[in-house]
Amino acid sequence: MILELVILFCLAGIILVILRKFSEINKKVTPLTTEKSAKAKEAILEKELPKVKEQLKKTQAKKEPAPEDKSTSKLFKQLSRYLKRSDYRSAEKCCIKIITKNPKNNKAYEQLGTVYLKQKNYPDAEKSFQKAVELDPRSDYAASGLGLSYYHQKKYPKAIESYEQAVGLNDKIARRFINLGSAYIALKKFEEAKEAYKKAIKIKPKNTRYLELLLNIALKTEDKSDAKKALDQMLEIDPHNREVRRQLAELEK
Repeated sequence: MILELVILFCLAGIILVILRKFSEINKKVTPLTTEKSAKAKEAILEKELPKVKEQLKKTQAKKEPAPEDKSTSKLFKQLSRYLKRSDYRSAEKCCIKIITKNPKNNKAYEQLGTVYLKQKNYPDAEKSFQKAVELDPRSDYAASGLGLSYYHQKKYPKAIESYEQAVGLNDKIARRFINLGSAYIALKKFEEAKEAYKKAIKIKPKNTRYLELLLNIALKTEDKSDAKKALDQMLEIDPHNREVRRQLAELEK
């Protein structure tokens, strides 16, 4: 509240400056210079109004979301406990209570979508994550969850779109690139899948499961270079892995 008052005072100050400049111009104006005066006013407006607009943007950007009331915070704590215990029925009821209290609580929709994913109720998961994305388009969690919902319903193009949105918002989570690669494979877009897997491996270079996925797709596309790189990395992680050594020897023939 104090911040908003300060910003309003600043805006009022800018407007007063504009009015003062108008007043100074009016004092100097004669009947013969009316047209020049009008042009001068327009020039000042063009110069000062962008400043006012910028201040308004800053005011909107600095507005903080309303804090959750105690009962909502308590419900979220209960929800966390239910999820840890895999009590998805109670978790679902908890999410619905929060949404009933505040239909614009995107976090509640995200958690509800997660509950439905755990229950393999993919159509309802899709609806929940769609609402979460609608309420907060910057939520990478919601976009990723929506991608999973689409993927499990074999809506692969939509899954790719949502996964791309998720990694675009947050490119630090390797698993999301793996999910993206899997969706590309479902559409037989193997080159795109390889690139997604490589990005996951860049984040987690010692994850042998990710390296195996890259190896399989490289062998499928007869890309010996990427296959060898994957095998070399796997051998660095486990130098005594006989199967990896065998595959590497086979590849080098």
